Amino acid sequence: MSNQRVAGAALGGLLLTLVTACSGSAPSAISLADKQRRPVAREYWKIYQAVHGATGNYDDTTGRFNYCAGSKSRLRYEVIYYAFGLTAKEPHSQINAALMARLKTIGWNLSPSDSLHYSATHGDLTVQTFWPSSEPKNAQWVVTLVVHGGCIDYGKNTASVLKVVDEYPKKDAASSPVPTGLATRTP
Repeated sequence: MSNQRVAGAALGGLLLTLVTACSGSAPSAISLADKQRRPVAREYWKIYQAVHGATGNYDDTTGRFNYCAGSKSRLRYEVIYYAFGLTAKEPHSQINAALMARLKTIGWNLSPSDSLHYSATHGDLTVQTFWPSSEPKNAQWVVTLVVHGGCIDYGKNTASVLKVVDEYPKKDAASSPVPTGLATRTP
């Protein structure tokens, strides 16, 4: 084979490589949003089952995208639910110890940031708890538990991603379905 043919073949291979590398399209905002919410959904169901069991009798909840602190285009997917509806007769410390022990069984060792807030992060996932600041008047403690992913800049697609809402009905706790595709509705 002549040097001209070898050089031509090498140049052709280089050109093919460059075209292939440049022709790949960036993931769409909807594709990014879909990928961002799946690990959060999987972790939410693990936490739900650790806290309540597969047949917990607690309210349905939703997952949605919300703004990251101080941003107008960076969003994170989060599932917020009310983890306990226990009587106020049990001391806060006893309920909190039980919740922390259950979360620890699945690898979440939450640390206090103050007496009412606890959190832990693994990779892009964060779990936080928020306790009410005073004993409840309705005779029930309610703990807000948040599972969320990292922040992603959706730029001009922010408004459409904010419309994504996933339902997490308690009846599905045993099967723990992870959302597929993006069904959108205005909250």
